[in-house]
Amino acid sequence: MRTRILVLCALSVLVGCGGGLQAPDANKTSKGNAGTFASRSLHLDGSGQSSISSGQSSIYLKLGTSPANEIFVDLGSEFLATNICSGKTIFGRLGTTFCGALPFLGSPATASDFVFGFDALDATGASLSGGMDNQGVLDFRAAFPGAGYYSGSSNAPAASGYCNPATGGQAVNGTNGTAVCQSGANLSPASTGQVLFGKQYFDSTGTLQTGTMPNRGDVDLNAIPLPTPSPTNHSGYYSSLKLTITSSQFCSGTTILGAGGTALCNAIFGDFMATNFHRARNLAQFTLREEAGAFLGASLVPDLVSAEDGTDTSGSVVVYASHMNNDCGQNQITIALRIANCLTVNGAAQASWTGSSQANGGEATWKLVSAFSGQEVWRDERTGLLWSDMVSSNLNWCQAVGSKQAGPTAAFCSNSGVQVQTTPQSACTEGTNMTPVVSLQPAVAESWTTLGYSLAKGAMGATSIPAVYWRAPSRQDWQQADIDGARLALPSMGAYFFWTATVVGTSRDYAYQFDSLSGNLVTSLRTNGFPVRCVGYAP
Repeated sequence: MRTRILVLCALSVLVGCGGGLQAPDANKTSKGNAGTFASRSLHLDGSGQSSISSGQSSIYLKLGTSPANEIFVDLGSEFLATNICSGKTIFGRLGTTFCGALPFLGSPATASDFVFGFDALDATGASLSGGMDNQGVLDFRAAFPGAGYYSGSSNAPAASGYCNPATGGQAVNGTNGTAVCQSGANLSPASTGQVLFGKQYFDSTGTLQTGTMPNRGDVDLNAIPLPTPSPTNHSGYYSSLKLTITSSQFCSGTTILGAGGTALCNAIFGDFMATNFHRARNLAQFTLREEAGAFLGASLVPDLVSAEDGTDTSGSVVVYASHMNNDCGQNQITIALRIANCLTVNGAAQASWTGSSQANGGEATWKLVSAFSGQEVWRDERTGLLWSDMVSSNLNWCQAVGSKQAGPTAAFCSNSGVQVQTTPQSACTEGTNMTPVVSLQPAVAESWTTLGYSLAKGAMGATSIPAVYWRAPSRQDWQQADIDGARLALPSMGAYFFWTATVVGTSRDYAYQFDSLSGNLVTSLRTNGFPVRCVGYAP
């Protein structure tokens, strides 16, 4: 039988694999029989022996240099590119069939390395049948079938169907998930009204929600009420709260924004009025209610040292206010500003007197309002009343209070020798058709104008700024002032008896005077001359 050239190549016989192949020479003859080659063919059998058949085209081949090796080969119909190893060219024809090559660049394939149902050749040219399972298309919804060849995939999940990396997810098919996955239980799920307006979130079902809580921003609580636990139109988010209120402006026991109130609300007089029970100066002052509730028996017995009337000037029991003050409080437009100025100029020790720490009973606090060349005005902080310095050192009662009224038994104030009848003189009260008295400083009559008031009154009166309405103090004014510590706090005290506006009911020719040393009330004929100081109120 005739053998294919592909087999010859594989056996390295004659052509296709070895060297030494030469082109045919038309002038060559074989075995001395010239001209007979055109009709002869060379065929190879399995034993390597040859036979010549006539009548077919042939090609002259020379193998080696010996004429004895000259043969003819019949190409025939099987001389195809598919029957020639790729990379080899025979008689101008390039082969296309893989014949195998050694060594392999990688690891040689075995049957399990290619798909079942397909064949291949190994390194020796032997045929191999594939053993790899053909799993077909991978269905992402089904369980993994096992190892094998997959031609594609189906039913891959959308990115919205699996968790994003931020909530513990990973990429699938190279794509990150977009779903927000819940990693814990919502013990108290938020509603849209509990999330700031415009902010988005996912609820426990994975549904996208948008917050509706109002953003109130910076809020002035003086303008709107505080939100309450029940729903109101003031609920929402507050970035800051402004509340211009001090502790003294809301009740004791009430807390607002972390501050406790100090004001006494719905209280009775005994809740804030200090008891006048005598105490040692270094002991705390207490109220009438506290006295009733805490002090019993022997604790209410007066002590001979502390129970004195304030006339002991040694400083061991009570302390007198200092009156060596620099000028202050002369042109401020409110009483509060004048007090503040005096505090700045003279300091707390000079510009205030505190009964709770400088006296031995229920005395109040006094504050310096103004000082003009040694003439001072002070305010009783318990009553709010202003007390002038000594306006005059020698006036009768009618001039002190501004009265021209006739008396029931004696015509004192209606007597022109005692009081001017057309325009009666008045040390304190201002009125129509009344005349100011000559004050101590300046030693001229007041004009009752802004620039004409007595320095003893702080140059203040009904037409000044601030306005102060002065009058002669009653005996009760003096008594209350004495309880509040006037004899210890006010200047020009101790050596004088000051007129009061109160007359003696059983003898109206007489009026009361206040003893500024002892605090006693005495009486005198209203025609006698004594010092005068005024009490006033500033609206």
